[in-house]
Amino acid sequence: MVDATDVSNPNDPLITAISNWIAAKYSCVQEAKKSRGGWEVWAQLELLFLLGPGFGQQHTLVREQDGIWPGAPGQRIDFWFTFPGQPIVNWGVELKCRSTRETHNNFLNRFLLDFQKCMQVLPQNTTAAMYAIGITNDPADWGDYAQWPNTYRHTIPGPSKNAGSPIFLIWRRV
Repeated sequence: MVDATDVSNPNDPLITAISNWIAAKYSCVQEAKKSRGGWEVWAQLELLFLLGPGFGQQHTLVREQDGIWPGAPGQRIDFWFTFPGQPIVNWGVELKCRSTRETHNNFLNRFLLDFQKCMQVLPQNTTAAMYAIGITNDPADWGDYAQWPNTYRHTIPGPSKNAGSPIFLIWRRV
């Protein structure tokens, strides 16, 4: 078993923005993950507004974009960014959010499927930066990445030492 590499200060603007969102919405995230599902959609919508026009870069952002994977009609990526005139024109993001009712193995299997999906883009998208991003509060979800090098994690602590367990952001960019 190989853990995701701990990163105390992510320097990736996307990861930093999501980490800051989790910190700002800490109580809401802790409450939302108790639901029977659906909090992933809530997180996607929150992040859509955060990462849209106010993200600070000239870009377009589409949620649920299709046409990214070969032979997979109807499969959509959670977020598809386009940055005109940049060396990396597109970013693709698959997001997984673990609820408190989900087992470690179930979350890990869903998350690792995203790793695989991010490596199988259509030829015209091969210059895209593809991200698989997971949000969890279970340290067990850090592990099991032996075959997936360059997997990272960042810890977002509770608002105070005595209030709340940490939330972990895990990601892999290919």
